[in-house]
Amino acid sequence: MDVELAKIPTSPNKSPRIRTAIIPSPRTFSQDEIVLARFGKRQQLKRRFGLLSVIGLTSTLMITWEGITATLLNGLQNGGPAGLIYGYLFVWAGSIMQALVMAEMASMIPLAGGPFNWVLMELITFGFDLTFETAEEILNAQKIIPLSMGLANVLNGTLGFAMLIALLFCMPSDISSVLDADTYYPFMSIYTYAVGSNAGGTALACIVVVTQIFASVGILATASRMLWAFAREEGLPFSRYIAKVDQNTLLPLYAIGTTTVINLLLALINIGSTVGFGAFISLIVVSYVSSFMLAAAVMLNKRLTTPAAAIPWGPFKLGRAGVPVTVLALAYSLLVGFFSMWPTEVNPSLEAMNYCVLVFGGALIFAGLFWLFYGRKVYTGPVLEIGSVQDR
Repeated sequence: MDVELAKIPTSPNKSPRIRTAIIPSPRTFSQDEIVLARFGKRQQLKRRFGLLSVIGLTSTLMITWEGITATLLNGLQNGGPAGLIYGYLFVWAGSIMQALVMAEMASMIPLAGGPFNWVLMELITFGFDLTFETAEEILNAQKIIPLSMGLANVLNGTLGFAMLIALLFCMPSDISSVLDADTYYPFMSIYTYAVGSNAGGTALACIVVVTQIFASVGILATASRMLWAFAREEGLPFSRYIAKVDQNTLLPLYAIGTTTVINLLLALINIGSTVGFGAFISLIVVSYVSSFMLAAAVMLNKRLTTPAAAIPWGPFKLGRAGVPVTVLALAYSLLVGFFSMWPTEVNPSLEAMNYCVLVFGGALIFAGLFWLFYGRKVYTGPVLEIGSVQDR
């Protein structure tokens, strides 16, 4: 059976670059390989993740209950215990909306790179998570990715809420004693107060530190797959090297190594200036929501301008709920992105100032200049890695 390539829109002046590799193998191709072939991609990475391992990976990336401990200070200073509870429920509801939209998109285009692929499709026409990034290493990706997103969201949300309630329940009645503690992180004081000893509080705090280390491994894996996916489309300098896949391990080792080196270099900023490092990491929230909003806006435009029967849905689809869910997810993302750029106090000092707007604006300017002087000269659109695939 010949696998028909998905229709990829092109601009009048550019066409997708074809890296032809006819595959006449008599073997039977898996459904995952057939799906990749529809988008002109060939299977390069080993699919080693099932549902349980993907949920585990997603959970280590979300680290909700661990994250609650590290961010408890801001919540106690702005709204207190009640604000923390209702704020958490609001954010959880918003993240569910985002997860539903991303799950539907992943079910339709289960390619490494996540929302990047949706934005890519739209930009070619008009001139653009976490299992999303490892989509090409997941068995039965079209079904497993949406399911894992939903289960991981429910699991992490429940654990995070339970952790929040436990921390507030064990907290001393005098909140100021927690806020003014020498540890700076309230959860350490709460642990010590709850178990009645510094040794016990230290042991519990170590658990949080260890989970953060494990989370960094998952984050590195996710970031490296995004880098690899972008390099595969020849959208980066030295793309031909970064996009290489080691044939022994079937892993993008060059992308993993590049991502590791970049992260180590960025960590050195903290040695020279904690303010500078804080300004850099302030980009995390606004970068995520802005990329999500671009991809979700593409999906919303597709829903509103294309008959439902003409959209190549995956196994998971929102149906009639798609438009309201996407609109709610976009509204929530806009709200979060807007307030993530504000400082946490009135008349902040240089150290307490939120430099997110400055850094985010600088990143956009750099990206624009990069495209103007380099990207537009070498980038011609999606790279089609295969000309035809026969399923026998």
